[in-house]
Amino acid sequence: MNLSRIKTTDGSSLEFTAEEFCRFRNWLRVEADLDSQISALLWFDMYVGYTMQNLNCWAVLRAMKNLESGEPDSGVKTATCFKHPPLEGLWHKHYFSGSYLSRKLAIELSDDGIERIAEHPRKRKVPPNEEKQAYLGAAMKAVLKPLAERSSAQKLTGEWLIFAKCDTGNLYLSLGFHDSGDQFLYDRIAKHCVVDFPILHSLMG
Repeated sequence: MNLSRIKTTDGSSLEFTAEEFCRFRNWLRVEADLDSQISALLWFDMYVGYTMQNLNCWAVLRAMKNLESGEPDSGVKTATCFKHPPLEGLWHKHYFSGSYLSRKLAIELSDDGIERIAEHPRKRKVPPNEEKQAYLGAAMKAVLKPLAERSSAQKLTGEWLIFAKCDTGNLYLSLGFHDSGDQFLYDRIAKHCVVDFPILHSLMG
């Protein structure tokens, strides 16, 4: 695979040496059995994500290991199958890390959420010397409660790890982002991953 000719998930490009890429892979220290299930494209996506987008590669690897263990409870949404072309036949598993915290809080809080956080200490008529602590406590509750509820319901989500299921085990193909577009993701996988895993011919729609 010529990594210099692969488009990144956001359409940009990144130049790097083979030595830099090798050091990155060695740094993550993936077990040999799992390494054989990971495509070169996914390694590329992780490298680009780590270098350009502050990707938490350990969160991606945790998602893989969770799948390899049969998906024990982790607070993260369980894997689901793509139901529509062109990705139909493949699966995706969300991975979660602190870098997605602000987005998740924005989802949980309605348009008037910040105002409601501030309103509670005001209604209690907190003394001026205790206002700082009261507002901090209200903010912490607003952060922790929705995250705890989503975790208990197995609904924590981040971006995607795209993989295929086959008789010999899972094949981890690429990363996906909500704004990448399904056709773009499919084209990258079809072009670069079938070389690593020929069985994808029969698994992809």
